[in-house]
Amino acid sequence: MSVVLGALVALASASCAAEATKAGKPAKSEKSEAETAPVNGAITVAVLQFKNLCGDATIDWLGYGFAESLCTKLSNVSGIVLVERDQLSKALKELQLQDTAVVDPKTAGKLGKVVGAKYVIVGSYQKAGDSLKADARRVEVETSIASGGVESTGKYDKVFDVQSDLALKLVESFGKKVTEAEKLEVSRPETTSVDAYELNAKGLAASQMMNIDEAGSFFSQAIEKDPKYVEAYYNRGVIRFMRQDFAGASSDLNKAIELDPKNPMAYISRGMCYIASMDYVQGMADLNKAIQVAPDDFRGYGARALAYMNAGDAISAMPDINKVIKLNPKLPDAYFARAMCNIAMGFTATVENDVRKGISLGGTCPPQLLQMLVMMGIDVTGDE
Repeated sequence: MSVVLGALVALASASCAAEATKAGKPAKSEKSEAETAPVNGAITVAVLQFKNLCGDATIDWLGYGFAESLCTKLSNVSGIVLVERDQLSKALKELQLQDTAVVDPKTAGKLGKVVGAKYVIVGSYQKAGDSLKADARRVEVETSIASGGVESTGKYDKVFDVQSDLALKLVESFGKKVTEAEKLEVSRPETTSVDAYELNAKGLAASQMMNIDEAGSFFSQAIEKDPKYVEAYYNRGVIRFMRQDFAGASSDLNKAIELDPKNPMAYISRGMCYIASMDYVQGMADLNKAIQVAPDDFRGYGARALAYMNAGDAISAMPDINKVIKLNPKLPDAYFARAMCNIAMGFTATVENDVRKGISLGGTCPPQLLQMLVMMGIDVTGDE
C-alpha cells in the first residue's frame, strides 16, 4: 500500500460538499510546462516485473524481486523518483494488462503515461547452472522508444551483486551522476540472506494476486530469516494495513523506520496508519517528515494532500497538489485532483482545463468527477 494521487481523487469527492462552504482564495495554479518542470532535473521512473527467459517456473519470483530491488536501489540516487507498485497495478488494471505482458515499448509507453513516468524500465533474466544474467532497457514514455540497454552477469548466489551492477548501469544510462555515498547505498544488499530475499519476493507476487494471507506469511518468514530486513517489515506493514490491523502495521513500519530512517514511503505509510486510527496529529507529523527526508519526491506531497482532503480541507490540500504537479507534471491524477479541489472551494474557472489535461496525459477521469462536470454543464466524454 503506497499512497497515490488516485486515492486522493476518490476521497476528494466525499469532501466537496462540506468544503464548498469554506471557500477562500484559490491557490495560484501553474501556468506553463516550463513552470511545472521537475525540480533539479528529477525524473520519475516505473520499473516493471522482469521476465523469466529460462522457462524454469521455480524462479518466477525473481521477476518481482528484480523490480522491487531496482526500485529500492534507484530511489537512493538524487533526482530519481520511483512509481510505487500499487500505482502500477492500478494502471495495469485500467489498461486491462497483465504485469508480465507489458514488455513491448508501445505498451510500456502507454502505461508510463498513466502513472506519470518519464521512463519505464523493462527487463529479463535467465539462469543457466549457477550463472545468472539480467538485462534491462529504458522506454521513453513520450516516444515509446526503447534505448539504453544494459546487462549484468554473475553467480546466482550473488544475485544482489548482479542487481547492484544493473542499477548503477541504469543510472548511468539516465545521465545521472552518482556520488560515492549514493554508490555505497545502491551497492548495499537489502538483506544478508538469499532465502529471505526469495520469501520476500514471493510475498510480493502473492500480494499482486491479492492473496493477502499468503503474502503476509511469506513476509513473516522473510523476517525470521533476516530480522533486519527493512523491505520485509515494510511489506508486512502494508499487508497489515490492508487487514485494518493498524497497530500491527504501525509496529512493522516503526521497525522499518528504525532500520532505515531515510525511507519516505515508510513515513508516508505509517502516517496513513495514524490517520486511519484517528490520530491526525501523529499522522501529519509523519507526512511532514516524509517531505523533509525527500523534498523532491512528489509522493509525500500527494499523501499530505490526501490527508487534508480526507479531513475536508481543500484549501490546505491545494498547495500540495500544485507541488505534485510541479514535481511531476505528467501525472494525470494530479490534474483530476486539482479540479476536484477547485470544485470543492467553488472556483471552477480552470476545472475543465485540468480535466482535459489529465485526459490528454492518458488518464481516465474518475466517475465522481465526471458527475460533477455534468452538473456544471461540461462534457469531456469525447476526450477519453
